[in-house]
Amino acid sequence: MDKTPSARITELISEQGSSVSRGLSGADAAEKLRRYGPNAFAKKKRRPLLGIMAAQASNSLILLLVFAAAISLILRHYIEGAAILASVLISVLFSSFLEYKADDAMEQLSKYRERKAVALRDGKKTTISSSRKALLSRNCQGS
Repeated sequence: MDKTPSARITELISEQGSSVSRGLSGADAAEKLRRYGPNAFAKKKRRPLLGIMAAQASNSLILLLVFAAAISLILRHYIEGAAILASVLISVLFSSFLEYKADDAMEQLSKYRERKAVALRDGKKTTISSSRKALLSRNCQGS
């Protein structure tokens, strides 16, 4: 007979050395944090502006426009070819600049707010940084 989802969750919590009523002990939480690391995304290395420009320039639509400009220039339609190339250059520069500034804005926003969580430690509700939240810490915000 299959167990109910709540019974299975309780069993899993018990297997990890925790309990629904008491949560993890402070020592267990510290050990899990040491063993598994913080509950946070790895810092993403910021792409340089030239890398962003290369990604923008490799867009299939941009490549199609460069191909069209090359055909225009081969057919000696210099004004049309130059206009297409100028449009491509402006598009790549503008898109790259906007993406670079958006990355910068996201990085600045992530510095402003540190997320907090309420965890059950040794039977007491404790506010901790969410990056310090150990595996199977019981989130108490809804309780």
